Amino acid sequence: MKNIKVMIKKIIGKRMKYYLKYVKNLYNKLYRNKTDIFGLIKCLLNIKVIYNENKGKQLKQLFTLVKLEDIEKDEIFYYNLDVFKSIYTENRVIGNLSIDYEKILENSLLDYKEMLIKNVKTKSFYENEIETIDAIEIYIDRIVEKLKKQNVNYQVINNIQNIKENKVKTLHEALQRILFFNQILWQTNHRLNGLGRLDMILISYYENDINNNLITKQKAKELIRKFLEILHKYYNFKSNMLLGDTGQIIELGGKDIDGNYKYNELTYLFIELMKEIQLPDPKILLRVSKDIPRNLIEESLKCIQTGIGCPLFANDDVIIDKLIKFGYEKKDCYNYGTSACWEPYIIGKSLDQNNIKSIIFMEPFETLLEHENLKKIQDTRYLLNLYKKYLSNYIESFIKENENIQFENDPILSLFIENCMEKNEDISIGGAIYNNYGFTGVGLSNLVNCIINIDKFVFRDKEFTLNQMNEIKKNNFKNNQDIVKKLRQQE
Repeated sequence: MKNIKVMIKKIIGKRMKYYLKYVKNLYNKLYRNKTDIFGLIKCLLNIKVIYNENKGKQLKQLFTLVKLEDIEKDEIFYYNLDVFKSIYTENRVIGNLSIDYEKILENSLLDYKEMLIKNVKTKSFYENEIETIDAIEIYIDRIVEKLKKQNVNYQVINNIQNIKENKVKTLHEALQRILFFNQILWQTNHRLNGLGRLDMILISYYENDINNNLITKQKAKELIRKFLEILHKYYNFKSNMLLGDTGQIIELGGKDIDGNYKYNELTYLFIELMKEIQLPDPKILLRVSKDIPRNLIEESLKCIQTGIGCPLFANDDVIIDKLIKFGYEKKDCYNYGTSACWEPYIIGKSLDQNNIKSIIFMEPFETLLEHENLKKIQDTRYLLNLYKKYLSNYIESFIKENENIQFENDPILSLFIENCMEKNEDISIGGAIYNNYGFTGVGLSNLVNCIINIDKFVFRDKEFTLNQMNEIKKNNFKNNQDIVKKLRQQE
């Protein structure tokens, strides 16, 4: 009995800690450095965190509890996030990638169920994925019921309902389905959700609708405009530390495997719309090459002139060759996208986690200054050789630490990232085709500046000893502004 009480205390403690952390993070996101006591109370009272070891059941609880927003009767899309509902996660949640939206448009949830049945190898994987689809269907049924009660446009209801059993047929439906699964990812703690190569994914639906007189070009423009504006909803919640850092990247254009530069009407339309609506998010990235039409570059530059900071450019002539050399399959390299910090990965096939951790070049230097007898260091060459040893130890420790990273079990991504279903292996344990980590290098320029200043003022001019410089640094240069000025003016 005593052991049970101890265990209960531990569980309650962990859950309360997680709840308070979510309250703090959500409050900071929603109010962004503004003091709002009522906002904090709202977060405390409304947040519901769902605890369940079984991910499928956890998702069922979530999508049963998520509050559904009302929409206007003439609204053309439905998009809903309940920022106060969350699921408990112990490990790192995979994000900063794009699921395969092309495959999602070509298949219904029923199709995904049939794919699972054909690939049953592991009972636990199969059951978890089926429960995940059931959870999504619960959410669809709730949305459809609500929209019917509100007498919303029947097309919106059909587009949502069709996700269960029908593939996409029109541009309108394609945009709604992308929005639906985008909201699913945000609702389940995934961050920095890319959108893929939408001009290439959507062009067949656009052309079919135009050719069959289902819509006009102006109507298509209105649909995509509304789509972009909806993606901008919940801007504060979606942004990471900096406003606008949402990772909602739309890639446009790009070379095909035969080396031809591919673009279409939607490539221009997305750029035109971004120039008109001038929202800081989502962002567009234009894949360029030497064969890109000049007027496409000119339109892009006009968009950049508005001050919204996009489109960004990615050079296919350089990047694709580098991806091939790195080891990705050639055909996949021509379908790359980029993460929130613009590192390339293969859309719909990658776990690739860029910027997963930072290599801080100043840390081993700080350790050197703390543990070495600085009087014995008499020249810059000796200092550099010593630093290399500390850097080597730091990197070895860094690698060991990152070998033990644990990702949260992720049945949602495992449905929509290729190879997971075929292997019956969750993306969190290697189910994807590509599983690479990327690290950020931080503080290299600071290190270089330190070495240059030490070389001049300690070893060549001998104005200070290394011990003196270290002590001044430890005190954050307090009462030594003259030295700060001298170091800054060093050429």
